[in-house]
Amino acid sequence: MTAVGGRRRWGRADQAVRLGPRSAVVLGLASVAGLMMFVWPLLVRVEPQSMQHGPDAPFVFIGILPVLIVIVLAELSEGGLDSKALAMVGVLSAVNAALRPLGAGTAGIETVFFLLVLSGRVFGAGFGFVLGCTSLFASALLTAGVGPWLPFQMLASAWIGMGAGLLPRRVTGKAEIAMLAGYGIVVAYLFGFLMNLWFWPFITDAEVSYHDGHISYVPGAPVGDNLHRFVVFTLLTSTAGWDTGRAITNTVAILVIGPAVLATLRRASRRASYGATPTFAAPVDRFRRAGGALGRNAGGRPADQEVPMDPTDPTVRAFVAAINAGDRTAFDALLAPGATMSDDGTERDLDSWVDKEIFFADGRMTVESEQDGGLSLVATFTNSTWGDMRTRWRFTVEDGKVSRFDTGQA
Repeated sequence: MTAVGGRRRWGRADQAVRLGPRSAVVLGLASVAGLMMFVWPLLVRVEPQSMQHGPDAPFVFIGILPVLIVIVLAELSEGGLDSKALAMVGVLSAVNAALRPLGAGTAGIETVFFLLVLSGRVFGAGFGFVLGCTSLFASALLTAGVGPWLPFQMLASAWIGMGAGLLPRRVTGKAEIAMLAGYGIVVAYLFGFLMNLWFWPFITDAEVSYHDGHISYVPGAPVGDNLHRFVVFTLLTSTAGWDTGRAITNTVAILVIGPAVLATLRRASRRASYGATPTFAAPVDRFRRAGGALGRNAGGRPADQEVPMDPTDPTVRAFVAAINAGDRTAFDALLAPGATMSDDGTERDLDSWVDKEIFFADGRMTVESEQDGGLSLVATFTNSTWGDMRTRWRFTVEDGKVSRFDTGQA
């Protein structure tokens, strides 16, 4: 939990859109109400009918829209969703809408969920909930998929995005990709389970020729009995086919392109500085003055002109100087054998990252503050790809060499 502008927010500082208490309450209530939409036929007596949810689907849809509005307003009032985050919701919804026709659900191939999982992971639970609803709504308009099933698809997808935002934040690197792939498998089957539940109580004669037991909904039967019939119905009709296809699609997409997509989304988040509260302070708080009160320093600069501070630790100071000088040889000489690094919690290949982000992109560091004797820095990092970014840096120095550094959004 962090404090931003005097308000409590849940989520790590590197999570783009963190969840406030008001938003958490709204999401919780919306989820409980949404779950009741799915399970109420198990709790009361209903008669199977050919229309299924036809009569009540419009009312469900009408109920979802105020929930979305309330969530967005709650996030806006707490600083969780600003104009940039809303723009990102629109962009990702459009991308998901364009991706969905590539699979169109054939044999369970669903291309819409992997991006939803990755986006929820980066931007947070509230963002993921809204994106799940808007993605399915936009894709339904694009693919002529509007029907009584749509509000239920929107809710189930919203939970997928929200759940991704609630996964443990400490997991990084390859373990994070493995965790997201596992989550993609679980939600693939849960989505199929929920989407079967929305219509199963309303169909007649659900029996299949390859199963002798009774798997249709029985009006007035105990909840446990009907739930058992429903589980068997799901296992026989969708688990091995549609749901498994969806799980495979999620797994392959997350494993193959997940690392690149996560890095791209995190860079976009860092570049946009979601939820950042502007602060104004006297320059002396961020920079050290060079020289004395009068005259000029040794470099010929007026003594009262402020210059970026130099880190206290000599190795880190040389590290920053090598970056600002564009001196790759001096930079490499400061690294311990086998040195490692991470960017926004993701393990990266150090040589490739340094080339791409620093020396091939004219990277520069302006140090604003330090802690731990110069081993922890807050600095404005600038390169030709991303422009100015306020970043944090943490160094591990052994025997005068940098054995590891971690950087990310400040």
